[in-house]
Amino acid sequence: MPLPRILFLVRAYNDIDHMLPVAWRLAADQRAQVELLCFNPTYDLAGDFRVQFLARQYQVPCGYLYQAHLPTPAHRLAAGLVCGHTPLSPALVNWLHNQVRHRLFGRSWAEQMLARRRPDVLVLDWQRPKFFNVEPMLQAARALGIPIVALPHGMNLVTNPLATNKALAEGHDQSFGQDWRYFDHSLVQFSLYRDRVIAGGVPPERVRVMGSARFCPQWREVYKSILPPDPALAGRGQGRLKVVYMDQHHRMRLHQERVAETLRDLAQRPGVELLVKPATRGVGQALADPLWGVSSPAVRSLDCVAPESHSLNLILWADVVLCASSSICLDVLLEDKTFIYPRYTHDNHMLFEDYGACWQVDSPAELQAALAQATQHPRQRPYGPQQVQNFLTEVVFGGVAGRDVLGEYARFILEQARG
Repeated sequence: MPLPRILFLVRAYNDIDHMLPVAWRLAADQRAQVELLCFNPTYDLAGDFRVQFLARQYQVPCGYLYQAHLPTPAHRLAAGLVCGHTPLSPALVNWLHNQVRHRLFGRSWAEQMLARRRPDVLVLDWQRPKFFNVEPMLQAARALGIPIVALPHGMNLVTNPLATNKALAEGHDQSFGQDWRYFDHSLVQFSLYRDRVIAGGVPPERVRVMGSARFCPQWREVYKSILPPDPALAGRGQGRLKVVYMDQHHRMRLHQERVAETLRDLAQRPGVELLVKPATRGVGQALADPLWGVSSPAVRSLDCVAPESHSLNLILWADVVLCASSSICLDVLLEDKTFIYPRYTHDNHMLFEDYGACWQVDSPAELQAALAQATQHPRQRPYGPQQVQNFLTEVVFGGVAGRDVLGEYARFILEQARG
């Protein structure tokens, strides 16, 4: 009996982080034929160490969606010009992509491609239909009776519903019922987010809590074994307090000037070696907004910004990590590094606040005091192992301690393949 065929459709650095562990588990268990295709024609698949690990170690086919089916010379030309490394400028690639994504790669093309690939399950992230040719692909899958499973493209730890400037201005949360209308099943990491999705219009029977594929123990062991080392960090900051700030786009209700002022002060503080890591959403994309990963141009201009260093390498290097609302704080806690939460830099409320799993500071003065204490007493923190464990049990294991997270994801997808 042939193995079920599972087609993963990815689009950006972040969703690959949360989806590839599931693809890896299916491939490693040899219970499915796995293929990975990328919606985003400008994403650097060849430069992604996670994708290349899956392709080389497990012979999983990985490529661009538009190149998966080339029925005419026009398709071959268009895919050749927009996918991967291209001689065209980013602006021209963007224009051409917008011209062809529905004309050449629309519903009819999607049905032909899927009929040719014959996947038993289509797996993608919590993607909205408006991007790339997502909607034609989902419409085609439904027409062909292919189950569609949506996995997390990140982890949202904000507890208030209006988490972005846009949501606040519009006065309502994302319309999940509309945005996720094509998904047969949407898998989430923890119960609070399931409640939010259901409140946004998704039927409860379509949403299941599964824990975090990205941060579960099995994948973290693999991830650390394939993570390329960073020679630029070797020996840096010796004899100083090594501090990393994980920045984000200001859309997450960040106070831009407070962040910039805090970082300028830290960069000048004696005895501190500061590195600033931009958010990773735009990594690997030729069309990415150069300011997407930072909260302001003032932050981008700092000498201590380290966009090329991987977040986990920075955490392993650091003594202290500052983070406002990014889920990368989970790696900070899992690596037992000091996690300082500058509450005053944004207007959202975080789940780790409720669990007491952070060192909260409410002003620049409190931050300076915390850093002084961390310098003199590195292991003294106002939060303890039990608070951290309770928080991790909820968000990494979906509330079930010791859960086989990747095993459950894999089993669920295979169940959909069997119908």
